[in-house]
Amino acid sequence: MKLWILSDLHLDFDSPMAEVGPGPVPEADVCVVAGDVLQGVANAVHWLAAFIAPSMPVIFVPGNHEFYGHSILEGLEWGRFAADQHPDVHLLSDEAVVIGGVRFLGATLWTDFALDGHSPEEIAWAAATFEGRLNDCRQIAWRQLPAYEAFTAKRAQELHARSRAFLRRELPLDGQTVVVTHHAPHPLSVHPRYAGSALNASFASDLSEMMELWQPELWVHGHVHDTFDYVVRNTRVVCNPRGYGTENPAFDPALVVEI
Repeated sequence: MKLWILSDLHLDFDSPMAEVGPGPVPEADVCVVAGDVLQGVANAVHWLAAFIAPSMPVIFVPGNHEFYGHSILEGLEWGRFAADQHPDVHLLSDEAVVIGGVRFLGATLWTDFALDGHSPEEIAWAAATFEGRLNDCRQIAWRQLPAYEAFTAKRAQELHARSRAFLRRELPLDGQTVVVTHHAPHPLSVHPRYAGSALNASFASDLSEMMELWQPELWVHGHVHDTFDYVVRNTRVVCNPRGYGTENPAFDPALVVEI
């Protein structure tokens, strides 16, 4: 199976009808989109349905930016309503779908804030850095109805725990498996230029134990705006983000990975 892999298109920085990239849609069986297409989960689903789904099925995992200007709970609800109208766009939030005999497991993942240390003090510092220095907690709500509730680092940890539990349930099952997350699943997905940054734990968690134990064939992620392609035991990890505008010169708009 040939997979067209994309993430972090951030089309809000272009025209809403911006092309994915130069050149034609590549020859592939499934397009895997690891988040951050447009603000609004439903908006992203509609865009993918208009521009990619006519050529192939789409696996879509929401990124953090899909929830900007929206809430987690209502945003997902509206996104699922949109996806119900577009059967070739598979919106996965702690969910699985099988296409052509390949099982796709999708989760935004968020983070446990434990990338750089597991002590309560280290996790608390990473969580405070997330709330203080990133826009997520200012741009995203947890819920808007019946009363507004803010999105917090604690909520991100709760969502991460749910995603871990989902993956632990699904990964032991037999069959060819591709995992798709927005947030990074391994320390190797932190670029060396960010070594020692207090923000790293906001972008990545260490799920290497799952790769070692269950060895999914491929793990696709986004969120970091650097390109990665490496192997952990028998799991290939791929990140192909566009980033903001021309931020990532290594972005390949026609990247196809065969499994």
